[in-house]
Amino acid sequence: MAEHRYILSAGHRNTNRGGATDEINWTFPSCKALKAAIEARGGKAFIIQEVDGGGDGTFFVSGGRQACAERCVTVAAEHGPFDAYISSHYNGGRSPGFHAIFPDGWGGSGDTKTHNPKDVRLCRAIRDRVKATNTVGMLSWTKDSPGVMSEHESGAVSGIEGRRLGEMVGTHGFRSSTARVIIEAGSIDVARERAFITDRHWVRHVYAEAVVDALEDIFGPFPERRPVDPDEENFAKPMPRPVLTQFKDRAEADVPAAIKDGDDWYFWIGREVTVTKQTKRMQFADDDAPTVGPDLMPATSDDPGDQFFAAWGGIAKNGRLFAHTFWETRVWLDDTDFGMSD
Repeated sequence: MAEHRYILSAGHRNTNRGGATDEINWTFPSCKALKAAIEARGGKAFIIQEVDGGGDGTFFVSGGRQACAERCVTVAAEHGPFDAYISSHYNGGRSPGFHAIFPDGWGGSGDTKTHNPKDVRLCRAIRDRVKATNTVGMLSWTKDSPGVMSEHESGAVSGIEGRRLGEMVGTHGFRSSTARVIIEAGSIDVARERAFITDRHWVRHVYAEAVVDALEDIFGPFPERRPVDPDEENFAKPMPRPVLTQFKDRAEADVPAAIKDGDDWYFWIGREVTVTKQTKRMQFADDDAPTVGPDLMPATSDDPGDQFFAAWGGIAKNGRLFAHTFWETRVWLDDTDFGMSD
């Protein structure tokens, strides 16, 4: 019988700058969205890199992904059993498409595709549910089926007792009770998929709901539903979703297509920018706004400096341009290289 208890891992959060561009900043909010979706239906979810100091064993900030996965097994001893371990990621590069990865180690490991039928079924179910949203595509070249990837195809497995994905090795301790999947939401380097991945509404109300629908497909109905508290999602206050239009007068601002929300104008940037000076991540575009997380830092002789994906730009009341980032913060654009090469 399903427990509807899950352990979630925010890919690369416990390592330095790992993964695709800005993935380390996205995976934890995506886990918060998935946790909210699970608990809205009456389930229970734990995030292994949680930093609330709650004393439940989920505080983990050092060590690689394998050590982080091993901690999940430790947490399961007290708070499990868990129906599934779900590790949240997105991909980089020009190969588009969502995909879910199942454990499939070298022959003789006792942890191959044949040994993990529920893991494979869960990958296929999540793929089917995400595909049905008609948003991100499915990775096309995977052997099992589009959007479902063997651990071998990740390039991590080599030789007898050779390399494997650290997350799969680390979670081997609860393999008999817990399905283990890694989900890649799509490619951040493909414009269509980046538009979804960086949309907070899509992550919580489309993607996370699709994943939870798949959990229900595999593990059965959740016990009950309850209203969702927006504060559970641990984002800054979101920008309202405006209506796409054009500037009527190009003299209003030197920007291309723009959107209008009330009396405010916003415009699409959609590219990486680099900070040129220390600058804060603001909850809204005002010098007195609360900050969210540490300041972004410029390049030094020893460090390339911080970059981030600027989704929308806007014009603040003080006349300064700002970037609206996908993790729901604002950054002054004159503290970045925006426009210098355009």
